Amino acid sequence: MMMMLGLMATGAGLIAQSRIMGGICFSVLAIAAWRLWVPVSFEFRSRGLIYTVLGRSRQIPWTQIASYQAKPRGLLVFAEDDRSPLAALRSIYIQWNGQRAAILEVIEFYSMNRVSVASTRTFTKESTDHPDA
Repeated sequence: MMMMLGLMATGAGLIAQSRIMGGICFSVLAIAAWRLWVPVSFEFRSRGLIYTVLGRSRQIPWTQIASYQAKPRGLLVFAEDDRSPLAALRSIYIQWNGQRAAILEVIEFYSMNRVSVASTRTFTKESTDHPDA
């Protein structure tokens, strides 16, 4: 991976005839490809999908997962129902790591049941006195 980035940066540096430009290209490519070299962990819980990057966790409730696609090496999870060709850039990619059947079973179960984790309506004293208001 880093070798490929190095080759691309070297090519850019040769085209621009500048080592500094090659170094800048390498830095930009390495930062843009952060998801490929930063460790990410995933947890499948009853309340949603939790992923952790660099010690920070984010939860996506099952009700917000619009669709998913099984790929040969992993699973693409889409939080939006977007059919555009660039939708994969806004998705979450989960590698199988030998757990394809277990991951698909959990995703299919929760996406089929659409488990809700919170109420969508807040009741106050006034709204219970006049429910049509």
